[in-house]
Amino acid sequence: MTKTLAFLCLLLSLGSLEVLSAEPDTEGFDKHARPFLQRYCVKCHGADKQNAGVRLDKLGPMTADFEFGEIWREVQSQSLLKAMPPEEEPQPSEKERLAFLDWVNREIQRAETAFAGSGKAVVLRRLNKSEYRNTIRDLLYLDEFVDPAINLPDDDTFHGFDNIGSALNISPVQLRTYLETADTMLQLAFPEELKTPSPKHLHIEPLDMADWYAKSRALSRERNQISENTELTPAVRGKMAAEVQQLLREHNARAQGKTYFDFGTQIIEALEDGLRFTNTARFSFGGRPDGIYRFRIKARGLPGSDGAMPLLIMEFGATREEITVLTTDLAPKMKVYEGEFLRGPGFGLLRIYARGMGNGFHYRGSDKQKPQAVLASFELEGPFPSPLREKANKVYFGGVEDSDAGAREVLTRFMERAFRRPPAPERVEQFLTFYRAQRAEGQAFRPALLSTMRGVLAAPEFLFMLEDRPGEGKETELLDDFELASRLSYFLTSAPPDQELYALARTGELTDPDTLLAQARRLMSSPRASAFAQNFTGQWLQLRTLGDMAPDDRKYTEWEETLQESMRKETETFFLRVLQEQLPLTTLLQSDFTMLNSRLANFYGIPDVEGYEFRPVNLSPENPRGGLLTHASILTLTSDGIRTSPVKRGAFLLENILGDPPPPPPNNVPPVKETTGATLRERLASHRDLPACASCHADIDPLGFALENFNAIGKWREHEEDTKLPVDPSGTMPSGARFENFPEFRNLLSERRDDVARCLAEKLMMYSLGRAPTFTDKPALQRVVEQTKADGYKLSTMVESIILSEPFLTK
Repeated sequence: MTKTLAFLCLLLSLGSLEVLSAEPDTEGFDKHARPFLQRYCVKCHGADKQNAGVRLDKLGPMTADFEFGEIWREVQSQSLLKAMPPEEEPQPSEKERLAFLDWVNREIQRAETAFAGSGKAVVLRRLNKSEYRNTIRDLLYLDEFVDPAINLPDDDTFHGFDNIGSALNISPVQLRTYLETADTMLQLAFPEELKTPSPKHLHIEPLDMADWYAKSRALSRERNQISENTELTPAVRGKMAAEVQQLLREHNARAQGKTYFDFGTQIIEALEDGLRFTNTARFSFGGRPDGIYRFRIKARGLPGSDGAMPLLIMEFGATREEITVLTTDLAPKMKVYEGEFLRGPGFGLLRIYARGMGNGFHYRGSDKQKPQAVLASFELEGPFPSPLREKANKVYFGGVEDSDAGAREVLTRFMERAFRRPPAPERVEQFLTFYRAQRAEGQAFRPALLSTMRGVLAAPEFLFMLEDRPGEGKETELLDDFELASRLSYFLTSAPPDQELYALARTGELTDPDTLLAQARRLMSSPRASAFAQNFTGQWLQLRTLGDMAPDDRKYTEWEETLQESMRKETETFFLRVLQEQLPLTTLLQSDFTMLNSRLANFYGIPDVEGYEFRPVNLSPENPRGGLLTHASILTLTSDGIRTSPVKRGAFLLENILGDPPPPPPNNVPPVKETTGATLRERLASHRDLPACASCHADIDPLGFALENFNAIGKWREHEEDTKLPVDPSGTMPSGARFENFPEFRNLLSERRDDVARCLAEKLMMYSLGRAPTFTDKPALQRVVEQTKADGYKLSTMVESIILSEPFLTK
C-alpha cells in the first residue's frame, strides 16, 4: 500500500504543460483600450472598488494568461449589450464604443488563433463515485444489486460537477477505503467456496406474524421496537402496521411506562385479510449464506382519500444505505410480486415497506387518510448461485493451471480490463513479483492472486483515467484509441468501454471519425445512456441537491420521499427522451409532453396515468406544464422549503439556462423584512432599492417572479398561500421585452435559444472533458453551437459535435 500511495503522489505532482504566448498587441491596447477602461470602467472596477469582484485597472492585452482571456470575453459581452457602464454613470459615445469593441473583437480573434489548443493541462482525473461503482460492477461481473461505492465518501465538486479532475483529490484515508472495498468486492466475486448451500424456503403469513408478536411481548420504550434474535424472523423498528402501532401507542398511554402488554389477540383482530402497514416491515437475515435470494410478496393497496395508491418497496440493507430490489404500485386487488436479489458480505437486513402520501402514519396537521398496503404473505427462498459470479471465475480463472504461467495469464486478463487497455509488460511483471512473494509466504494459488488483484484495484491505471502526455515539443496530441474509448464511454455511460467499443480500440479503428460517430450514436440510444442523463442533469441542474432543504411537510402535506424521487425521475427521463428522439434543445424549455408516473401525475392533477414506470404523456394546450422550468424538481430545489424564492429561481435561470451567472451577493446584505399582508414582490421591492443590490436584482428578479404561479414544491397556484392575494408573474426581460404571465415569459425565453445552446454546450463540454473549458476552447465551443443550430438545434447533434471537437479528441 505504501508503494502504491507513493506512486499516486508522484502522479498527482505532475504539473501542467508550459504554454507559449503569442506577441500581444500592446500598441493597440494603449491606443484603443486603456483610455476607454480608465474613463468608463475603472471607477467601479479599479484599485479602490471592485464591483462583482471584477478589477480592470490591471488588465492588459491578450497573452497566454487565460484568466485575462475570460475577463476580456466578459468585457466584450457587457459592451455589446450596452449593460456597462450603468445608466447612472457617464456613457461613451457610439463612436468610442464601436472603436473599443473593434479592437477587442480583433484582439480576441488574434488570441484564439495564436493560443488555439494550448494551455490545456493534462488532466489526471480519478473515477468519481458513480464511475467507480459502474466500473467495479463491470470488471467483477457483479449483480446490479451490489453497490461497490457504498462506503466511499461523496466527491468534491467544481461548478456543480463531480467529475472535474482538479476537484477529485485522493487521500491516504480514501486509498485505504479503496483497498477495503477491493477486499469486499473480490470476496463477493470470487468466494472461497464456489458451491452454494442448498436453498431453504421461508413462508410467512399474517397470523404467523401476529402470533410471533404476541409471543415476543417485548416493547422498547425508546424505539417502539419489538425484536427477536432468531434467524429470518420479522423485526419491527418504529414503523409497521398502522393498526399494530396504534395499539402500541394506546398501550403506552395506559401503561405509563410499563414495558410489557399482551396485545396478540388485538393484533389478530386488526389484521383482517392481511398485515396492513403504511411504512416498514423488517426481516433480520441472521447468518444466512451469501447468494441469490428469490422472493414472492402477495399484497394489495388501499387508496388514500385523494385516490393515490401506495408504492410497495423492497430494499436490502447494507452498512450505510439500502439497495432497492423492488418498486411497484400496489393494485387494489391481491397480486403476487416476484423478484430476486443478491446477498453479499455485510448485507443483513431486508426491508419491505409502502410509501404513500405523507411522513409517519398520518398527515401532519391534516385529517386526510393516507394510502396503506395489505401484506397477505411473504416468501423467501435461497441462496442460489449467481450466474454472474460463475462468469467472473470463467473469464479470469478459466483454463489456467496452478503455475507461474497461469498466474501471469490471470493477471494479464484482469489488468487489461481493469486498466481499460493492454497493460505494459513491466507492470504485469511488477504485480507478478508481488504474487510470487505471497506464494513464498505460503499462500495458495488462488488467494495469492486475489491479494495481487486487490493491488490492481488500487493502482493509478485503474483509479484514474490516465492519458499520456503529448510528445516532446508538442502542445497537444490526439488521444490514442484506448484513451478515446474511455473518454467516450465515461461521457455517455459513466462506465468503462463495452466489448464492441474496446474491440474497435484494439484494432485502431475508433479514431476514424465515421466509426467514432457511429459508436457515439449507439451508446446514446442504448439503455446505458440513462446513466448519462442521470449524472449530467444531476449536476447541471443540481438535481442531486433535491431534498437537501426538504419542504416543510406541515405546510406541504403532499411532500414525501416517493414524490421527491418521482420529481427527480421526471427531469432525468425527459432529458433522455429529448436526446434519444433527436428533439431540438428548445424542447427543454417548451414542450407539449412530459414524463410522468402515476405518483407525479396525481400531484400535477393529470388523469389517466397508472403505474410507477415513467412514460411520455401529452399535455393539453391549457396545461401550464411543459419544459424543465415547469418540473417540480427544479421548482422545489430553487425554493427554500417554506416559500418560493424568486431570487434563487432567477439566479438559477441565469446561470444554468442562459449561461450568464450573476455575481455573488455583496457582504452584509440585510434579510428581506417580513411585512404582514404584503406580497413577496412587495417585500422584495424594498430590498431591491439598496444600491448594492439594485443592478443584479434588476436582471434576476423578473425571471424568478415569472415562475411565481408555481409554489415551493412546484404545484400550480393562482394565489399566494400566506396572503391569499393573486400571484403577479409579470415582468420585463433583460432585453426590454414585456411579459404578463408565465406562458408569455416561456415564449420569450425560448427565443433566446442561441444563449441556451451556448450555455448547454459549455456545460456538456465541461462534463465530457473532466475540466472547465478554457479561453482557448471558445472557438471549438462556438463551432459546436453553429453546427447544432444548422441541424435544427438538436440536442443529439450538440453531443455529437462535442465528441468530434478538437478539445474532446486531444490531450
